[in-house]
Amino acid sequence: MVVQVQVFKEQLVEKYRPKSKSDLIGNEEAVKKVFDFLSNWKPGDKLKSLLLVGPPGTGKTSSVYAIANDLGYDVVEFNASDTRRKNEINETVLPISKFGSIDGEVKRVILLDEIDGLSGQKDRGAVPAIKKLISDSNYPVLLCANDPESRYVEALAKSAPLVVFTRPDEFTIFDLLESIVEKEKLKVDEITLQIISEMSAGDIRAALNELEAAAVGKDRGYIPAKRDKMRILLDYFNNFFQSKTPEEAKKAWEGAPSDYALILNFLVDLTSSQCKNKHEIANAYRVLAYADLIFTRIIWTQNWGLLRFFFDMIGPELRRSIEVRRTPRIKRLNNLPNSYFARGRSKTVNKLAWELSEEVAHKLHLGKNTFVFREFPYFLKIMKGKTGANVLASLDVSEELVQKIVRTTGSNEILKFIEESRRDIGLTRVKDQNESIKPEEDVVQGLLDRFLIDETKPSEIESTSKKKQEDVKDQQTLDSFF
Repeated sequence: MVVQVQVFKEQLVEKYRPKSKSDLIGNEEAVKKVFDFLSNWKPGDKLKSLLLVGPPGTGKTSSVYAIANDLGYDVVEFNASDTRRKNEINETVLPISKFGSIDGEVKRVILLDEIDGLSGQKDRGAVPAIKKLISDSNYPVLLCANDPESRYVEALAKSAPLVVFTRPDEFTIFDLLESIVEKEKLKVDEITLQIISEMSAGDIRAALNELEAAAVGKDRGYIPAKRDKMRILLDYFNNFFQSKTPEEAKKAWEGAPSDYALILNFLVDLTSSQCKNKHEIANAYRVLAYADLIFTRIIWTQNWGLLRFFFDMIGPELRRSIEVRRTPRIKRLNNLPNSYFARGRSKTVNKLAWELSEEVAHKLHLGKNTFVFREFPYFLKIMKGKTGANVLASLDVSEELVQKIVRTTGSNEILKFIEESRRDIGLTRVKDQNESIKPEEDVVQGLLDRFLIDETKPSEIESTSKKKQEDVKDQQTLDSFF
């Protein structure tokens, strides 16, 4: 059997690398800042450098090359993780930054990539060397970094203003992949494109590599690599909570993943820790409640035009409800919001309620709905120790449901007392060889004998009444004596 495999003469990442500013996808504001800087730069300008910051695959390096191509610049690229020591920078990069005339005949841009790759004692002196490079260079200098929290980024931010690149959303990536599939005539279906768009988590380079793997491995059981979605969301939450103005808060959600319910539920988990007092908590969760109402309306009506109001709530309005202050960055997210776990627990408890209602509702003279929705929460509260065992024994609850109740409440003491309680009410269970369970006497009659007054014994009632009257008379006589 011969399997035909798609062969690419050139990798899709390289073939579709942007050649011009018009080829770039997303990050319009960041791209404009880089374009304006390079197009207006002149020797002797006070602003000599920019620091491009953003996650991998968001187009930082590609933007530099595309804009430089449009403006006629030659790009001289160095990787800071390779050229990292002070001597290496001074001996390799600095001479090139000064080489050539300063009258504009040679147009060159110095690109220093991955400056957050510097580390510790080995790279001591690298930051001062880069600052000297910026101040002494006869050409514009562009720096790139992935981690905005890197101490090297913070150290260089005064010499080079930050330009922030964000991840494009999956819809933008899907449109790009769809256009490439049409141009290359690839046999990749729309569902696969949707999966790749979501799994790539905003990394365009990764999405193109996955598309190429899908085209090549279509008949080999291709499965796209899943990236850490929680890490992607973590960036958005930190950008939002670190924002200082409503405008910054709104921009923080640009390009956010389309799992809006997940975002909202995580905000419910995280917001309280960002608030200082009860007043802020009340205001913040009132805003989140409005956001929830808007999102519910979107889902029910499928009117996605309302989505901008949803982001207005979780952006500017939520920012206004919390006083701006310096708060520590969020380090990690759970795999799911707390509400998702609670929903799973509630489903389990609800199932138990309906199963239990089949056995006990009629014995309590209640309807099943009444037991499940009104009485069951209180029923669970008394399922502890001897009391819980007595109730379960009195209602003759099956062993299977007893075990489920114990697992739900965590009260293992019920198991210790259950057989004793059954004997107390006359329901000792004896298992024979056929595993059948035989009550020693009727349960209901046992309960009547235990808890109710038998109307067929008036003599006992009369004697009890006379004894009480005599006790009262004796007490009155003692009172008069004293």
